[in-house]
Amino acid sequence: MPSHVDGKKSSRPKPLSLGTSRCIAPEIWLASKAKCTRLLATSPTRGTSERLQPPPLFGRILQLPIIGAFLFQLLAGTRKSLRDFLVNDVWYSKPTVEEAVLRDMQRAINSPGGKAAAYASMMRMTSPSAVRDFTHRFSELSVHAHLIWGDHDKLFPLETCGRTLQKLIRGATLDVIKDSGHEPMVEAPSQFLEILRTIVQR
Repeated sequence: MPSHVDGKKSSRPKPLSLGTSRCIAPEIWLASKAKCTRLLATSPTRGTSERLQPPPLFGRILQLPIIGAFLFQLLAGTRKSLRDFLVNDVWYSKPTVEEAVLRDMQRAINSPGGKAAAYASMMRMTSPSAVRDFTHRFSELSVHAHLIWGDHDKLFPLETCGRTLQKLIRGATLDVIKDSGHEPMVEAPSQFLEILRTIVQR
C-alpha cells in the first residue's frame, strides 16, 4: 500500500475506501501518514469490538466451521444467489438488477479460485476476531476522516457501525444518504458524488 501511494501523481492523495474494501483506506494512511490529507470511507467496517454488528442469518450460517464453506461452494456464484444478495441485503431501493452486473459477478466468482477468494474475504470482513484486531487502530487516526453511509444499510447498519465509528475516530465527520443501503454510490449516485466533490475540494 505505501508503494501505491508513492506512485500517485498527487503529492497528498486522499484514500477512498468503499464498502467491502473495509479498512484499506485507514491502513494506507497509517502506513503513509505524511502523504495523505484525509480519508473518505463508505461502510468500511462491521462495527467495533464494543459494538459488533452480526451478519444476516445466512451469513452467520456461512461462518459455521466446515458446513459454511461447503454451502458457500454449493450456492455461491449462481445468478439467483447473487441477485438475492444484491436485492435483499445490499440495496434498499430495489433497483432493477442489470444482467451485465450479474454476469460480471458470476464471471469473477466462478473463475479459478474465485469462490475460495470470495469466501475468505467474507470471513475476514465479518469475523469478530478481525474486527477486534482492527478496532484499536481507528483511534490512531489523526487525519480528517469523512464517512458516507446509507441510512438503510443492512450489512453495516448506521447506528451500530457508522455512528460508532464516527465516535471512535477523532474529529471524524459523517454524511448520511437517505433511502439508500450498503451502496449509496449505486442507489444515489448524484448525491454521493456531490458529497465526494465537496469533501475532496476542501
